[in-house]
Amino acid sequence: MNNFVITTDYTCDIDNQFIEDNNIVRVVMPVSIDGVEYDLENSRITPKELYDKMRQGSICKTSQVNQFDAITKFDRILSEGKDILHLCFSSGVSSTFENFTATVNELKKKYPDNKIYVIDTLCGSGALGIMLYDCIKMQNQGKTIDEIAEYCESNKLCYSHYYVVQDLVHLKKGGRINAIEATIGTILGIKPVLSLDYYGKINVVNKVRGSKKAFKAMIDMVMKNIIIPNNDFIIMAHSDCLQDAMEIGNVLKERTGLEIKYCDLTCLIGAHVGPNTVAVFFKGHERQGNQSMILPFNANN
Repeated sequence: MNNFVITTDYTCDIDNQFIEDNNIVRVVMPVSIDGVEYDLENSRITPKELYDKMRQGSICKTSQVNQFDAITKFDRILSEGKDILHLCFSSGVSSTFENFTATVNELKKKYPDNKIYVIDTLCGSGALGIMLYDCIKMQNQGKTIDEIAEYCESNKLCYSHYYVVQDLVHLKKGGRINAIEATIGTILGIKPVLSLDYYGKINVVNKVRGSKKAFKAMIDMVMKNIIIPNNDFIIMAHSDCLQDAMEIGNVLKERTGLEIKYCDLTCLIGAHVGPNTVAVFFKGHERQGNQSMILPFNANN
């Protein structure tokens, strides 16, 4: 019996219509702006409002999953006799997975006959959105919770992320780069291209002078890595710079023939990379186990 619910959290980016059409349950991960906390569910702030505040110098911080919210939502699902497959934000950029697992272990004591899978996706944002889409698609095709969980574990490194960050000051504020690197990079007009590596950590994969060259570098990396037949679409996410996202998306649509879905970059990611960041997500070749130029990026910083 296909009696299970697929859940995720608010680091997942995909169009809102998909979330609504599939009644996706998302666990709260708050963001605070100048000390005011928004849980993005009951107390909301739009991405546009967030990025405008950041442009004005507001201090933004993110937090771990709200454990009470997680327990409440999961308890309700489990009490209905349903199993849960939860797609969790990458352990490489947050300790959410570790903390969440401890919460789930307590629920397993209360519901020993229910299955609860918590997948460390090693993904975030639009890549997590595509994984969610794939899981819902498989569920609709009649796949079991065990089959989908096995798929996620076997294929999670094939979900790819690339970001071009415009303003290094936000990476500096979050401790992702030091003040000297930020100052020199800003003077030289350096635009880093970021990705998530084999360990789900943020990795600088290229440093380019100027936005146009950075966009070209990102497009080249996408075309080198993407496996076109494995994708139903590409997600382009942005932090209040739709025109830049469409500039890149139009090129990728022409070169791949795939549909491009546009969405806002989640506030939880945007709080660290800042306004005018563009990102592309798709399925490609499996990430390899190398680390270079890692930027630590913990969601509770």
